[in-house]
Amino acid sequence: RRSSLWKTLLGWWTLLYLLRHMDDVLGLHAPEPLREYYSRSFYRATWVFTALDAGFWTAMSVRPKWLRDTLSLVFSAYYLVCTNRAVEKVRKVRALVTIEHLRVSWNKGVENPVLRFVRKLHQPQLGIVRNVMLGESESTERARCVVMFDGSEEEFRACRMVVLDVPGGGFVSMAPESHTEYLAAWAQRTKAIVVSVDYAKAPEYPFPYAIDQCFAVYRELELTNGQCIGLEGTERVRFVLAGDSAGGNIAAGVQFRILESEGLRGPAGIVFVYGCFNVDVRAWMTRNETRVLLGTEARDHLHHASPLAVAKPTRHAGSLDARVRVVSGDQPS
Repeated sequence: RRSSLWKTLLGWWTLLYLLRHMDDVLGLHAPEPLREYYSRSFYRATWVFTALDAGFWTAMSVRPKWLRDTLSLVFSAYYLVCTNRAVEKVRKVRALVTIEHLRVSWNKGVENPVLRFVRKLHQPQLGIVRNVMLGESESTERARCVVMFDGSEEEFRACRMVVLDVPGGGFVSMAPESHTEYLAAWAQRTKAIVVSVDYAKAPEYPFPYAIDQCFAVYRELELTNGQCIGLEGTERVRFVLAGDSAGGNIAAGVQFRILESEGLRGPAGIVFVYGCFNVDVRAWMTRNETRVLLGTEARDHLHHASPLAVAKPTRHAGSLDARVRVVSGDQPS
C-alpha cells in the first residue's frame, strides 16, 4: 500500500529529529542549564558513575561478598534507568560521607570481579608486572610496589629510566591496581619502568606516614641505582617522580624531603597530574562564587533573589541587602 507524500515527509522528518536528538529522547544529554558547561561525553560519564556510586553504596552493607558484588551491579542497573533516584541517593550519602563510603566508591573497579574484568579488557598488556617490597626505614614498614615494564627481562635489567608513581585516592584509598590503565600506558609509551607505591592510607596511618614511606622507597631506589628492583649495570638510572591528586601532594612532600637530605640525588623530573595542593574551596572558585558558601554577602530572600543564581539580581531600594548596609552604617548603592 502506498503512503501519501505528506506521510512520507512527516515520517522522514520524524526520523531525522530522533537521530539528531537521540540523547534528549533517551535522557543522555546534560540538562538545558548545564549544556554550555558540560559536553555530552562528560555528562554520560557522570550519569554512569553516579549510578554506579548509588548502586554500590546501596549494597555496601550486604554480606557475604559475592552477594554484595551481585547486588551492587543490580542496583547500579536500576539507578541507570531511575536517574533521579540515583542523584538523590548520592546527595544523601555525600551529605554524611564516611571513609567507608569513599573506599567503596573508589575501589569498586578493583574489588568487584565484573568491573575488574571489564577494565582488564581495555588495559594494555605488559611483559612484566610484579610486586616488590621497598623502602624499609626506622619509622615505616616496607611498602608494596607494583613494577611495570613493556619488554623482556633483558631489556628490563638494562633500562635506565624509572618512573616512581604515587597514586591518588584522597589519602585514604586506592592502590596501584586502581590506576593500572594509565600506568600501563605510561610504561608502554615511554619504555620506562613504572614503580607505583601502595603506601599506607589514613586514618589508620596518619600524616606524615605516607610521605615518609614513599621517601624511603625513593631513597632505596636511588642509593641502590635500581638494583633493589633487579636493574643491572653501572650507568646512573634517571628517576622521575609522579603523582596524581592526593598522590601529587605526597610526591611534593617527598621532593621536599629529598631537598632536605644531604648526598641524595634528586629526580630528573616531577610530574603532577591534577595535584591536590590546596583543599580550600576558594582555590577553585572565584571570589563572587565563594560568597554564596561563605555568607560574606547578604541575600535578598524577601524579593525572591536566589542565593545560587548565576545572574546578578536587580537591587531594589527596599531590599534586605540595602537595609543591612544602612544598619551597618554604609549607604546603599
